[in-house]
Amino acid sequence: MDSKNLFKRKEGGFCMKHYLSIGILFLGILSVMASSEGSENKTASIGLSTNLAETLYLNTEYTSLFKIEIKGKSPCTLKDKITVAYNLSKDGLQIQEDAFTKEIGCTSSASTGKFIPLETGNYTLCGAIINSSINNDFPSPACREFKVIGTSDISCDMQLRLETNETIFYQNSQSIEFKPELDNKSFPFVIEYWIEDLFGEIVKPKLNTTNTNQKSWKTNIQEQDRVLFLRAALYPNCNDLNLSNNIVKEMFIVTKNEAATGGSLTEETSPMNSTVNITQISPEKVSFGDILDAEIEIYKGSTGKYSVSLWVEKSGKIISEKTKVHLKNKDTLYKFTLPVQIEPNCDEKIKEGTAQLVIEGLDLHQEKEFAIDGINTDLCQETNSADKSEETKAKNYVEIIDLPTEINSGEALSVKLHLQQDKEADFEVWSYLYRGSKCYSCAEVEREDNTISFSVDKDKITTKELLVKVDQEIPDGEYNLVVKYKKDDQKTEKSITKKINVKKTVEKAKSVNQTISLLAQSGRSGSLVASKQFQKDGLPDYEGMVVYESTAERSKNLISWVLFIAFGLLSLVLIIKKR
Repeated sequence: MDSKNLFKRKEGGFCMKHYLSIGILFLGILSVMASSEGSENKTASIGLSTNLAETLYLNTEYTSLFKIEIKGKSPCTLKDKITVAYNLSKDGLQIQEDAFTKEIGCTSSASTGKFIPLETGNYTLCGAIINSSINNDFPSPACREFKVIGTSDISCDMQLRLETNETIFYQNSQSIEFKPELDNKSFPFVIEYWIEDLFGEIVKPKLNTTNTNQKSWKTNIQEQDRVLFLRAALYPNCNDLNLSNNIVKEMFIVTKNEAATGGSLTEETSPMNSTVNITQISPEKVSFGDILDAEIEIYKGSTGKYSVSLWVEKSGKIISEKTKVHLKNKDTLYKFTLPVQIEPNCDEKIKEGTAQLVIEGLDLHQEKEFAIDGINTDLCQETNSADKSEETKAKNYVEIIDLPTEINSGEALSVKLHLQQDKEADFEVWSYLYRGSKCYSCAEVEREDNTISFSVDKDKITTKELLVKVDQEIPDGEYNLVVKYKKDDQKTEKSITKKINVKKTVEKAKSVNQTISLLAQSGRSGSLVASKQFQKDGLPDYEGMVVYESTAERSKNLISWVLFIAFGLLSLVLIIKKR
């Protein structure tokens, strides 16, 4: 074959040498691109700086000593290895020397060395990059002087809270989420948390954390239902003057859905209908500003829901505070008298006529009509006179008014508040009685169980009431009544404290209808009447509020009776045999 035609295509096509020229040109472009990319990485520079504050705390672990930053690098998704050597000295004497290697994109400060100061004094930290996968042009060493102080002698008051889901009922294998919260994070702290049952048996092992991030635990029980407690304890690195608010617990109940797990439904565990009924409203003539009393009958079946709310509506608009109760016992008949505070309507924006008392909960809804006629003029006069007297006062205030100087132990104290703000605001308010570090209104409930939530209109004086149930059989003397509140999304709570004398009362004979104070979102002074609960299985009545009792607990309570009966039968057999 002719060599001239070897690199030619027929019909006058391109020569093979043209293809070779194009290939060489393409390789040249790739080489230039690679060269430019390499030069871009070569121009990247590394920065090293210290990442410690001027003041550190004794016996606290610090793991972010430095900040490494690569400038001019693209993209940041590619990782580079950086090795840093560092040393720590105290008063000119070296006490620690170490090194670490990090894979970073463009910046990092986590896990850049470790230091636990064991002595107070003046320290110096110095570090230098000794190796890099980018280039050998390392920056100058970075140094920082700092001071270590002890906080065990510094007075503080750190309060621990647990934020959990609104419900206390969880299906088995469902996760419960919780978040520890502190009102003061100025000092180092350790929070220990765990989960245990009614008998103190640990279900989730104890763990320590030094942050307030959200935690979770996936429920896992073998019984049909189980009562558990989420518990946490705060250990602050300061001289905490009030240790009573360093330990918290939240109860929750885990149940198994037999239908979902393939088990058969028995008569005891089969779904049972709940009922809600408004039996009577008083007084017969209702005016704006009045407190309406509603007699309620509720039968709670096997539903996991437990919250019931009561309010007044007119023309689809809510014109009262919401009263809320929690019913924790299943298969139980409840009888309550619940109060509802109707708005005073002093500006007469709401017309008279038919209104609806609404009760809602347990997936049920019922309404009862009644007539509103007239306005409580005494309340409006009281409000108007308050408006005049407050004209000279500064706005944005919360104050306690009309507080009695003396109350009896075991009574339900009505705490009345006046609020005014220069703009619309949302409030959460709660109250309790204490002396020293002990709460004297928390025998049956937690400190925040009487929390009410409401909104305040701009420049309008708002009146609210809280119920505080004073514990029975407390010593005579002077106590502190504290009202705590949070405004809008503020994390720091504020408080108002007043002195009040408590007098011990002589125990009265128990009546058939027990008088209890309901921890409602809003209420009034005095006690609210609740009849005893009647168990479906015919067990005798019990005093006080309903407490949930799991099947496991009931089984344990029966053990003593079984042993007693068995012992009696055995004794009888031995006597007969002896004769």
